[in-house]
Amino acid sequence: MSLKVTVIIPHRVGENIENTLAGIYMSDYDKNKIEIFQAEGTHPTVQRNECIKKASGDIVYFIDNDSMVNPDNIKKAVEIFEKNENVAIVGGPAIHKTNSSKEKYIDKCMRSYYAVGPIANRYGVNKTSSREGTDRDVILCNLFIRLNVLFEAGLFNESLYPNEENALIDKILSLCYKLMY
Repeated sequence: MSLKVTVIIPHRVGENIENTLAGIYMSDYDKNKIEIFQAEGTHPTVQRNECIKKASGDIVYFIDNDSMVNPDNIKKAVEIFEKNENVAIVGGPAIHKTNSSKEKYIDKCMRSYYAVGPIANRYGVNKTSSREGTDRDVILCNLFIRLNVLFEAGLFNESLYPNEENALIDKILSLCYKLMY
């Protein structure tokens, strides 16, 4: 695997993101091919765009300040990118860690098609290995995008926070690239 991956983690000033960083450090991907940007601030979209401008990776991996990254996430995403140059986006669900019965109920609702419609894919476990998708399938806290395509599409629209990824994904798909879930 030869692709370099830039990880971008926006967070508030002084916020502890050690658990998020630990997931990246435990990755089974070559550590020499991973660069990490911790972007402190108050506007995650601006923070992400500033990091994108400094990124040197082929692929940018967007995660949140509270994301718990599976060790095989980067490797699996890179495999998909390497198989098809027309794939510009790879994403997966945000699986919630639930403790209370209230959180478990909310999580069950978020994974229910009957409760939230097609965006339920963002919060549930995919039963197939991978498939083509749309912005309804993925969420920004677990999203990979080719760096050159980010620039081609014009980066995130900073006036759309939150959900700025939907407009960017729509733009990328309109350029005839593919998204894989």
